Amino acid sequence: MGKRNFSFRFVLTGSFLSILLLFTLLVLVSFLSLFSTTSKMQARINRYMNLNALTKEIESCRLSFSSYFDSLTDGPSSSLMEAAQLRGGLVRSRLVLKSIGEPAMEDGEAYFTHRAILNGLEYLEKRSFRVKETDYVEYYRLLKIFDYLNEYSSSDYLSYAIANDTSAAHATWVYLTKLGSGVVISTIVLFLLVILFLVFFSGYMSKPIQSMANAATQLTLGNYDIPELPAEGPRELASLEESLNQMKRSIKERDELARELYEENLKNSEMARNLSRAHYQALQAQINPHFLFNVLNTLSHTAFLENAEKSVLLTNTIASFYRYTLDFQNEVMIKEELEFCRLYLVIQQQRFGGRLRFVIECDPNLSELFIPPVVIQPFVENAVVHGLEPTEDGGIVRVTVLRDSWQRVAVVVQDDGIGIDPSGRKKDDGGRVHIGIENVYERLQVYFESQATVTVERASQSGGTRAVLLFPARRERWA
Repeated sequence: MGKRNFSFRFVLTGSFLSILLLFTLLVLVSFLSLFSTTSKMQARINRYMNLNALTKEIESCRLSFSSYFDSLTDGPSSSLMEAAQLRGGLVRSRLVLKSIGEPAMEDGEAYFTHRAILNGLEYLEKRSFRVKETDYVEYYRLLKIFDYLNEYSSSDYLSYAIANDTSAAHATWVYLTKLGSGVVISTIVLFLLVILFLVFFSGYMSKPIQSMANAATQLTLGNYDIPELPAEGPRELASLEESLNQMKRSIKERDELARELYEENLKNSEMARNLSRAHYQALQAQINPHFLFNVLNTLSHTAFLENAEKSVLLTNTIASFYRYTLDFQNEVMIKEELEFCRLYLVIQQQRFGGRLRFVIECDPNLSELFIPPVVIQPFVENAVVHGLEPTEDGGIVRVTVLRDSWQRVAVVVQDDGIGIDPSGRKKDDGGRVHIGIENVYERLQVYFESQATVTVERASQSGGTRAVLLFPARRERWA
């Protein structure tokens, strides 16, 4: 199927979870917004309650101070109890004031009122216990401070708080109104999305069913040329559509097969003749290499009888070279491939004369490793044909087999000629492209399971080409 189809369970579960997620997000956002608003309202209520508690504590401290002053004439034991009660009230007053929280300096009067009450309480803590039983002037002065603090907390501070909270309460009311409208709108949008989903899902389900019904009607009428069903809808329906397509093709093929049997019988005789002809040509192609090899042996024997030693050497070399290609295998030893390269270079020396020299070196421990056949010779041929042939003085071709620093087998083919295109491509007169290097690379990749590399680069700035084949050592034949 071209498209990815989902099952009924996936579609229904995914749709339900999507709607549930949207609804949960809506409820969660609404709840968090409402919780934040109520928290702010509760904070304002707590501040009013703390201001009321502060007023009561200051009033209680005033009464405790009066009792403490009166007890000074009754003796130390009585005054100590009253002093402890007064000290506790002042401490509680400061704690209640701290719980209210200090307003910011930008709040102006509220900030200074808060600081005045705090300074007054600290002053009373220092001075209330230093008053003498006969110091009525100090006593009444401290009582006046208690009255000021009581007025600050019960009147001024509370009025500032109410004035500031009025605008905040209005903003809260506006926000709650908008929140309610947003919840209503979101609920309507969610409801519309559910309706759209139901419309889409009904079409998603009914379209493939209707297509299958129409296709079945056409098949019963013998019309097998109807278009293929697109395999749409849930996976189960898509599977049914594909099965219906397959059934239509099977019926059509069976109907056409009956009409083609006669024509097929007529073609069988001609096909038999063509097979016989192809078999003969295959046998002929198999005979030709052996015939050529036998001809080379005959030429070598004749040259030997005529004492033509150079012709005997060349003919035997060509015969050995050709035998290597005739006995083509899936893999050979490195020493066999190097011998094949040597035969090629000996043949080329008969053509180039003294212009061509070569050196073949191989680590004895590597000579019996296995490689694919004809993977070194193409690089030797490139070195001769593309590197040395264009030069007037010729040059030397060096083939070296050794291990690199990573213990891989390295085959290096280097010449001191003019160099070749590193891509290994060269167009002949017919415009065809020789891709010997790419062919070698692909065969090495398959044989060594993508662990081989082939690089072709300039040997030096003055010229020459170096080809390096790297691959792991294989001492056993490829299964």
